[in-house]
Amino acid sequence: MSYNKAPTGDNLASVAPIDKAQIEKALCVEDKIGEPNLTSSPSEAAPISFVKDTSINKREKKQLEKKMEQEKTETHTKPSTPLKKTTRRRKRKVKTSYDELGISYEEEKMLSLAIKNSLREKNACSNQDYSKVKEMKTFYPSEEEFKDPIKYIETLFHEGAWKLGCIKIIPPASFKPGFSFNPPQDKRMPTRFQTLQDLSQGRSFDQNEDGISYSDFKVMAEEFQTKHYEPYQGLSHEERTKEMEKQYWKYVEDNQGERICVQYAADLSAKEFGSAFPSDPSDPYSSHPWNLTNMDRLKNSMLQICGGEKISGINLPWVYAGMLYSSFCWHYEDVMMYSINYMHTGEGKMWYAIPSQDRAKFERIAKEKLAILFDEDPNILLNITAMVSPAYLASNGVTVYKTEQRPGQFILTFPESYHAGWSTGFNVAEAVNIVMKSWLDYGLKSVNVYLKTREKVPVFSIDWIVVENIRSIAYGDEHDGPHVKFDDVMTLQVKGKPLRYNAKLDLWNFYVDNILAKELCERAMIRSHFNDKKSLFKTTIKKFPKEQVESKDNIECFYCIHLCYLSYVKCMRCKKIYCISHELQCGCPQERIKIFERYSDEQLMKFKEDSKRNILFSIEPAKDDEKVIIIDE
Repeated sequence: MSYNKAPTGDNLASVAPIDKAQIEKALCVEDKIGEPNLTSSPSEAAPISFVKDTSINKREKKQLEKKMEQEKTETHTKPSTPLKKTTRRRKRKVKTSYDELGISYEEEKMLSLAIKNSLREKNACSNQDYSKVKEMKTFYPSEEEFKDPIKYIETLFHEGAWKLGCIKIIPPASFKPGFSFNPPQDKRMPTRFQTLQDLSQGRSFDQNEDGISYSDFKVMAEEFQTKHYEPYQGLSHEERTKEMEKQYWKYVEDNQGERICVQYAADLSAKEFGSAFPSDPSDPYSSHPWNLTNMDRLKNSMLQICGGEKISGINLPWVYAGMLYSSFCWHYEDVMMYSINYMHTGEGKMWYAIPSQDRAKFERIAKEKLAILFDEDPNILLNITAMVSPAYLASNGVTVYKTEQRPGQFILTFPESYHAGWSTGFNVAEAVNIVMKSWLDYGLKSVNVYLKTREKVPVFSIDWIVVENIRSIAYGDEHDGPHVKFDDVMTLQVKGKPLRYNAKLDLWNFYVDNILAKELCERAMIRSHFNDKKSLFKTTIKKFPKEQVESKDNIECFYCIHLCYLSYVKCMRCKKIYCISHELQCGCPQERIKIFERYSDEQLMKFKEDSKRNILFSIEPAKDDEKVIIIDE
């Protein structure tokens, strides 16, 4: 029988079921690797074993017995004499090299991981116990609460809803926006192909480069849906969804049944394809605060500094056209922002959420379950291509919530909350990110996460959003940017009691403690470092070039991919840019560098003083029964 190389890379998922005893035996002989045991029966190929074959034939057995008998006789008949030294050395057993086995070290390592993963999945694949997965909490805002989305969400945050990870919001019955998504026939939507059995393998999605029109996608999705709904005829909506959920995770986790491939039209720019919310100025919903295209311009939104300019991935809504089993894998939002998702039309979407306090636990369990993927790429979760069953996570102590989102309902994800899901049929949804005061600490945390991984570039700089909001508060309409609007004091109803909430003052404290102090300290250190070496360096401090000031493109540190908004250091030889925390790492002869600053030290300090004066001027004294919030509780 010819020797087959061990499966590697993409085909590890195809490893045949392996006998448990054989696996344990193989794992216990790590230091006794010999020639592979390749015996097999005609009906079934034997599992690959690296145990030394010690079997001998009859002739060798007789010779060995005869020799042992002679040695025994000599021991009893010959007088004992001192042993003579001999030049013959005992033949040393040589460990068989990986080349002789036909596999490389990396392949053997991957096979070992595959065996361990196979054992883990064998015990987990039948886990369909959703009793430990909790139902996501639903909120029903009143007409009054529904008038101000930012204020309502801030209230929920201070009430402790952030501990739930995600929540469902069902608006008042009066909220009925029309459905306006209808791209022209010649406008083709990019889609991604998703094979359900590959979702647990973390493979990147193939892209439909030719795209598909919205009308053709809808026809395809409804035909697929009709075919796969047949086994559930006669069941109620709840019963059908429950059975479909079990089937979905069997496809994903157990690789059962035929290979199912679906398409998902995700991240469709509302600027290019249009929003599904009404846009006609004569329609009152075109200016409604819960129309996601207006979220960034709302009072108390920190994205007002965009000045109405829509920037993809920040304040520009994305439309999602899904079909049965279209999936979005586990992730949290860029820079840990809030996100809000509205279901416009179609069938439901299953959501799973993990609160921020369980983020580390989720990542540890996912790393154990997807050991092979994490061995290849420690930052696999940043790719948003891996699925893990909520039942498996819950059975391992991770807090998981789930719900089905229906048309007309919102899903709000809180900062740092992992979430995932899949569609129960054809549907169209829309989502956008939100940035408000309660996000600031999460934004700062996300910077540290990105610096640690050095794999993902933030969609925007935290310095940008904080400094420009402070600058606007300081000068209002006098400066050349948009005028942001914050309530001087918001009165939130937290746990039935009024709570005075001053977002401006909180923002000012954050600027002083986390942005201004750090920036001024690092500038002083780098100036001191280079000024001590005047003979080696010719250091100049310059303002940002005009094209960089006006450009929306981010300036990345070559070393740590940190976004350099307030300052950076540039090597004038190789032209590489570094943040002032990492100076120059290029190794060039450092004959001349330049330090670029967007704002001088004096300007940054003036922002601090002028904004503080305006904030204190606007604060009203609190009533006896009100509490003033300076920093988050």
